[in-house]
Amino acid sequence: MKYECDVVRDLMPLYIDDVLSENSKVFVKDHIDSCEACRKYYEKLSSEVKIPVSRESRKKDLKPMEYLKASLSRKIIKRVLAVVLVVGFFVGSFAFANLYKIPVDPSAVEFYEKDKFLYMKYDGKGDLLYSAGESWDNRKVWTIYFWQTPFEKYITPLYKDEKYKTDFMPLYNVKKVYDNDGNVLWEKKDK
Repeated sequence: MKYECDVVRDLMPLYIDDVLSENSKVFVKDHIDSCEACRKYYEKLSSEVKIPVSRESRKKDLKPMEYLKASLSRKIIKRVLAVVLVVGFFVGSFAFANLYKIPVDPSAVEFYEKDKFLYMKYDGKGDLLYSAGESWDNRKVWTIYFWQTPFEKYITPLYKDEKYKTDFMPLYNVKKVYDNDGNVLWEKKDK
């Protein structure tokens, strides 16, 4: 009898799915009707979750999962997009503050001689940036272009109180200084 119960229990999932041959179905049904232990096993096994056979009923079961998946995907995409936008804003702001050039009027820069050196003093707001180059014709003639970035103009004055006045060059190297437009900013006085 134990042998017959083992065989019937092995065949029960196929019996429940209705895929046994007619003779096997009759054999399993007769055994379930006569054996109390196998009948309880059959009731337990047949009461468990069954996969719906029809395609429409399987789709209905999947819809909540699809909604959850789509909802999570949208939330993740929104968060990633928000992080990208915030990082992009800060990177863009940093680049703008450090790379954008604001021209400075050369008349705000004062040149003076001290101890055989030529000094520049800027009385405007913030630090001053400049590029200087010697003339090809005369090495003692210089052209200077002044500018500031938004960082130097607006941020630097918040933590730095002193005026810009540290750049200098030896006087024997300089005869004239021009701005970018060709105006004379400083000329060495002959003694």
